[in-house]
Amino acid sequence: MTGPQVKIRIWDAPVRIFHWSIVGLMGLSWWSVEQGDMELHQWSGITVLTLVLARILWGFYGSSTARFRHFLVGPGRMIMYLSAIAARKVPPVAGHTPTGGWMIVLLLLLILLQPTLGLFATDDILFEGPLYGFVSQELSYTLTALHKSLFNILLVSAGLHILAALYYQFILREKIIPPMVTGWRLWHAPLPRPLQFINPLWALLTLGIVGAVVYQVILSS
Repeated sequence: MTGPQVKIRIWDAPVRIFHWSIVGLMGLSWWSVEQGDMELHQWSGITVLTLVLARILWGFYGSSTARFRHFLVGPGRMIMYLSAIAARKVPPVAGHTPTGGWMIVLLLLLILLQPTLGLFATDDILFEGPLYGFVSQELSYTLTALHKSLFNILLVSAGLHILAALYYQFILREKIIPPMVTGWRLWHAPLPRPLQFINPLWALLTLGIVGAVVYQVILSS
């Protein structure tokens, strides 16, 4: 790729904070179970649930690259993009790639489902999820088993996501990892269409409202 380079903004702060917070919280959730600290595990899961619900909402009215309509494509464009990957001639994308966009949707759904199942879980000894009493014991056992199994599926999906990011970064030479830290990336002319960035205070307000609803529904039940 040749031509002059300019530095452009790709990701807003809410998306980047969500991304790295989920990474940390998933690690904390695993560690807390290994340590037998189920109270910490519960709070970690509830925080994950709050964050992912807020992120889903932000995907409808947030900054351009956060919106689902910005990065979700149909089968035709997906096939074209997969062909470009096979030829190692991918065009630069301001935001999630067509393949990455659908992976993000999958990860969001898995991350949403994982703590939701945990709300009804039990270890049959000392710990019960905050909504355990709303289902039968038999159903709780089933949801607990699904909660444990889904974590492995989530790990595999996250691993594929990481491998894809490394492939772009080092094989295709598309620097997609640093922008998720800084929010900015170098771009060769011509520039992409202008991106709209929403005041992050709206994301903070969204998080506050979602947090209040989650607290009322789950912890006050």
